[in-house]
Amino acid sequence: MSGRRTALLAALGAAAFALAGCGAGAGGADDTASQAGAAPEPGVAPAGMRLVGVGDLVVPVPEEWSTDRHFCGTPMGDTVLTDQGGTCLAFAARPADVTAVELFEDADRLDQGRDGRARPEPGDDGLRRWPVHCDGAAGSFGAGSATTFCTADVASPATGSVRVTSSLTDVDEARATVEGVVAAIRPRSGDEAIVPARPLSVPGIAESQDRGGAYAEAVRSAGLSAEVVEKRAVPARDGQFVDVSVEPGTVLARGTAVEIQVASAPRGPADVVEIHAWSWVPGAAATRDLSDADIRAGARVELPVGGEVRVEEALHSAPVDPWHQGVVVEAEADGSSVEEITEGWDAGTFRATAAGTGTITLTASKDGTTQTIGTITVEVVG
Repeated sequence: MSGRRTALLAALGAAAFALAGCGAGAGGADDTASQAGAAPEPGVAPAGMRLVGVGDLVVPVPEEWSTDRHFCGTPMGDTVLTDQGGTCLAFAARPADVTAVELFEDADRLDQGRDGRARPEPGDDGLRRWPVHCDGAAGSFGAGSATTFCTADVASPATGSVRVTSSLTDVDEARATVEGVVAAIRPRSGDEAIVPARPLSVPGIAESQDRGGAYAEAVRSAGLSAEVVEKRAVPARDGQFVDVSVEPGTVLARGTAVEIQVASAPRGPADVVEIHAWSWVPGAAATRDLSDADIRAGARVELPVGGEVRVEEALHSAPVDPWHQGVVVEAEADGSSVEEITEGWDAGTFRATAAGTGTITLTASKDGTTQTIGTITVEVVG
């Protein structure tokens, strides 16, 4: 067993032991027993762990685990997946050697897909724990398999359910990891609160954009204090949710202050578009992707003569978005080293024509106002 997994199981074992101690009741024969019976401090995780949860459930996970690291709902690394509703419909193969905790607001959400397995009786803590179920050949998983992994569910009697999955290449290790996580899950105490999942936002669909107020209300309803602050975010709309200071799913003591960032008002048409660019040599794969942030900061690329740069608006800036309506994005190259070779709904494609330096300047215009979005400087080598 790998050192990383050994440490994980040891930490989970300690968390499960502490949980068992909490349920044992106080008033033991000595101080050790009395300490074991003490309730955990609200929102405080065992050493090397952090607390996540949903509804009435709290789950200790390693502090280095990410949150919402996934592709279309499939975990791409050891992670906690919060309940954000629908994601996307694209199929993604599950990588090997990945363990994940999935959080669901609905206690009955996971009743489907258990292959007819009977619902277990609640344990002493009131939680239902389904036994670990593993699919796949005995002894090992196929690398990158999307269907062979161990899984187990835990549901509260009222709100919240958790699915624990592991695709470790050793089935016995995967089973032990899932069992360890499941054993450490405990009921949320009345002194604890959970940071809600980020609001679902669909690019280009204004109705899905949380204006900050709804999420702040969800934070307050969870038992936390919400402070809303404005932040310049591009591309984002006046008042739109941008981020939260604490990772969603985190368990905190009730009343803890959480900062919610919302976008400040756009300063002009350049603030409501998002630009992407790719540079490549025809016949070869793309050599570099340039993000919106790269371009706004003044991107630089190096290309041989004949290399190309394609610039276009991202889906977030699609014309169906009412904030974008009427904005015209243009790109223009100066110097003799780069020239535009195509035009269309995107901002254009440019070709390196001679050794030297050329600059592609992108602008956004609306209602007589033109602003520079950013630049791409192309160093052309002969």
